[in-house]
Amino acid sequence: MALVRTKYHKLPTWALGDEPGAGPQPAGAKDNMDHITDWDTMTVRLNEMIMYLDEILKYLNSDGTLKEGAFDLTTIPDLTDGTTLEKNVSNKYQIKDSGVVNDHFSNLAITSDKLSRDNKAKKYWLTFAVASAAVHKYFNNNGAQLDATLGIIPTQAVRVTAIRVRNSSGDSGSVVKAYSAAQEYSTSDRLAIRCGDTAEIQLMRNGAVVAGYDVSGIQLINNIVVTVELEYV
Repeated sequence: MALVRTKYHKLPTWALGDEPGAGPQPAGAKDNMDHITDWDTMTVRLNEMIMYLDEILKYLNSDGTLKEGAFDLTTIPDLTDGTTLEKNVSNKYQIKDSGVVNDHFSNLAITSDKLSRDNKAKKYWLTFAVASAAVHKYFNNNGAQLDATLGIIPTQAVRVTAIRVRNSSGDSGSVVKAYSAAQEYSTSDRLAIRCGDTAEIQLMRNGAVVAGYDVSGIQLINNIVVTVELEYV
């Protein structure tokens, strides 16, 4: 089979009875196609093109996406600004120390759903205190005396993850709840702390004792401070 190279690439304009060919009707007896005589040169060039294509395919997955491990990272230009981003010793991009500041975050850019559990950004603390302890006496919060009908309402759904107690004699105790055992409290719940029947501190929910949250072994004397750790759910 002979390979031919067309010489004319415009639309054909053949008259009735003419024998059509490739391209416009040539002038005179000039053929509109030539046999390729430089096949050896073209073979070399064609092989080079195939080689280049093979090299390109090394960087592509079957779906046309780029392969991560196909590049020599040392040859990738450093496009970081050196202030926010930088290239590390492995030639991979990373956030530079102190590279992210408050101005880089838009309003509501980070929500509780984007933060993992046990993250300090999802926690807040309530402090309760009583100057003179007595059985079933409620503590106060921020200067307000709480009782069975008056408690702290969470700003959103929370779980109590820890309660820590200390008195003026240096006695201290705590209870920390695992996630699977931690109850959840809604914005309709009232949370409070009170002294128990004996030497324990009780977590109260809507005027009822929350089982499993007693902190025992604390002398119910003067100036008891209780810190309740809550976590958004």
